[in-house]
This record gives sequence, structure tokens and C-alpha cells, in this order.
Amino acid sequence: MSRSRKTDTVYWGPAGGEMVSRTPGAFTLVELLVVIGTIALLMGITLPALSGARKSARRAVCAANLRQVGLAVQMYLSDHSNRLPNARFLPEPIAGGYQRRPLNEILRRYLPWDDGETSEVYACPGDRALYEVCGMSYAYEVWISGEVVSDLTELWGANLSEIWLMYDGDDYRYDLTDGAKLVVPRFHGRKRNSLYADGHVEVY
Repeated sequence: MSRSRKTDTVYWGPAGGEMVSRTPGAFTLVELLVVIGTIALLMGITLPALSGARKSARRAVCAANLRQVGLAVQMYLSDHSNRLPNARFLPEPIAGGYQRRPLNEILRRYLPWDDGETSEVYACPGDRALYEVCGMSYAYEVWISGEVVSDLTELWGANLSEIWLMYDGDDYRYDLTDGAKLVVPRFHGRKRNSLYADGHVEVY
């Protein structure tokens, strides 16, 4: 039997009757399902790994930001008789602060503002709420605000490497100056970055 299209393959039944023809190279339904299943399996394996890598990268950028702030604090200490900035824990409109200036304003000489309002150094890449509201993702430890660093070990009964200076301002419900509430979710899941009084940054 002749065919005008050379790409067709003819299949014959047991009695010699012609069956449905199939074009070589075309996928059957079973083959297509196998390919889709394989792709889905590979995506299921790789996507969690990629998500974990992105989280680690955000934590690393956050830690680098805190180190830069720590260096700025060290420069401030050398110019102010080893006394820590007397700053509020977060800028307005976060409520509280005892009329103190925010840390990013006090350190402006050492960490210039990018756009006239604040600096990206104070922005954690995992923060989707706090920085947009007040210009800082990191809370300043007000209990050591204005203290002389050399006195901290006696005041706190701990080494400088154990005393928090700044930390991720996440997982908290903040009061705003207008009476509203700001709920800030965690930046890094169960992890949190913290800058200590000796200048090192730790993830805990």
C-alpha cells in the first residue's frame, strides 16, 4: 500500500486491516505524563534547596549590615570618650524612646544617609514592615544606651561578647505614635542576627 506522506507509519491489524497511523517522534500520553512527573519531582527536590539558599543569603546581608553599624559605633566611641550613643531603640513613628534621637541620626556622620532620610545599611533584606515605617530594621538596646563601654561588664555582669548592642527588630508588635499597632514578622524564620558590644555579629 502506498502513502503520499512519508512521515506516517502504518500499523496493520491481525486480519490485515489498517489501524491508526502515528507520526514518528510524537509523544504518547504515557510518555508525556512520565516527563511531567519527572519535572515535578526535580522541582520538588530543588525548590526547597533554592529557598534555603535565599534565606541564608538574606541572613548574610543582614549580618554584614550589622557589622557596618558596629564599625560606625566604634568610630563614635573613639570620638565620645568610649561612651555609647544615647539613642532611642527605634526611630519614630515607633512609640517610646524618652525623647532621645534615633541611632541612625546620631551615627549619620559615620554612616551617611543614602537619600536624605536613612541608609540601606539599616535595612534587613528579610524585613517587609519595620524599615518601611521607621527607616531601621534593627532595634538598639536601650538598657546600655549612653553607657561607657568599660562599665558594661560590671553593670551587666557579663563580657562584652555577651551583651547585645543591636538586633533584628522582628517578631514583635510595636506601638506607633498615632496609637496604631505594627506587627513585624520574623525576618529569617527561626534565626536572628545580633550585634554585640564587642563588635561581633552572631546568628542565634
